[in-house]
Amino acid sequence: MSMFHSRLNAGLEFKKIMNDVNLEAERKFDMTVGVNTLRMGLNGNMFATSRLNEPGYLGSPMTDHAFSQVCASLDIPVKFARRVPNDLRAQNVNYFLEKAQSEQEWLLRSYTQADKPEQGPLLRGVLSSGYTKFDDDMFLEMVGKCIGSSADHKVLMWYRDEKGMHLRIGMPDLTAAVGRLKDGNPDTHMVGFHVSNSEVGGRAVTIQPMVFRLVCKNGLMRWESDGDVFRQRHIYLNEREMYGRVAEGIVSAISGGDKMVEELKQVKEIEVPDPMATIRKLAESRKYTKKLTDNIEKAFDEEPGETQFHVLQAFTRAARDLEGDERVELERDASRLLKAQKGAVEEIAYETVG
Repeated sequence: MSMFHSRLNAGLEFKKIMNDVNLEAERKFDMTVGVNTLRMGLNGNMFATSRLNEPGYLGSPMTDHAFSQVCASLDIPVKFARRVPNDLRAQNVNYFLEKAQSEQEWLLRSYTQADKPEQGPLLRGVLSSGYTKFDDDMFLEMVGKCIGSSADHKVLMWYRDEKGMHLRIGMPDLTAAVGRLKDGNPDTHMVGFHVSNSEVGGRAVTIQPMVFRLVCKNGLMRWESDGDVFRQRHIYLNEREMYGRVAEGIVSAISGGDKMVEELKQVKEIEVPDPMATIRKLAESRKYTKKLTDNIEKAFDEEPGETQFHVLQAFTRAARDLEGDERVELERDASRLLKAQKGAVEEIAYETVG
């Protein structure tokens, strides 16, 4: 199984995820190389100059993310590099590779392609030599030790692509009703947490509080950088220290989830005079596509009320149709409605997202 684009359904056992990640880790390898010892071929592959005359040497194909990192490191506009012909792209990249200072180094993160051995290893990340590795297998092993092997947790989402991973864990014994649904049944929410990471410089190590609405299994994430959110960039990492910090981060996230449930109860009392207009204004400020805006409005039609609570739930319902970072970003936008004071829901459309 490829390590990329592996979206696994909710309900998957954590140990199955952990097993797959560990198997994939065996196929990863890294090299630290001088920048001016590399060249790009017309096929878009990256070559080591010392091996150019080696028979059968095809270089390493790159992910889109790795290519973007190459361009960013060399100050080449990535949109320009993607649009120009292959020969001109290679000419521009190679010019700056050759001009790089002799002491400048890159950490190349690669992956052996078992299903495409003839293509050579896949270059998945191009990072500075100061980047500190903290990979998914290490991170998830720490998470596993914290949640244990009992049935008091449930995987609610697992997503992984070439840029990073997202995992959501719910705690079935931590549920609360936030009012009632249209059919009169309790509107039950479950407390949990969301962890994310990138092995290739796409994002920091994060642990965030989440609340899951069980009727539709959508999530609401606390995004602001306060005491309820753990965030660590990939620099100055120490594995032993990280275990303690991850454990504290999970405890803090669960506590933060409890707070979010109480906040949801409060915003359910705040009426919104024109919910559809508010949704459109928020969507316009965040530059959503018309399709996404329409989906949010359609999701609101399923809500039994016209309060701040029901507006934010429309955003999280619509997020279910998205994947990875796009889903997380929409859910984060929804969480901003928890912070808005009465009568100020529309005003947050003009705030800068932190």
